[in-house]
Amino acid sequence: MATLPCVWHYEEAHDLTFRWGRKDGHIAVLNGDRTFEHHDHGLVARIPVSAAWVSGEDVKLRARRWIRANR
Repeated sequence: MATLPCVWHYEEAHDLTFRWGRKDGHIAVLNGDRTFEHHDHGLVARIPVSAAWVSGEDVKLRARRWIRANR
């Protein structure tokens, strides 16, 4: 379950949603379009983070970096 508030980023080409809760120490990578969902159904991976996001662009940039390294 994610900590609120959250930011989400859906990568349609890979059918993955990246969710980052404000106080979470990770970004959840989920199968499918799970935008605005707070549970971990379809969890693929957790990306460790050391600081909270500043804007929605932060999750988008980290998502694309993770995809390049892992897909």
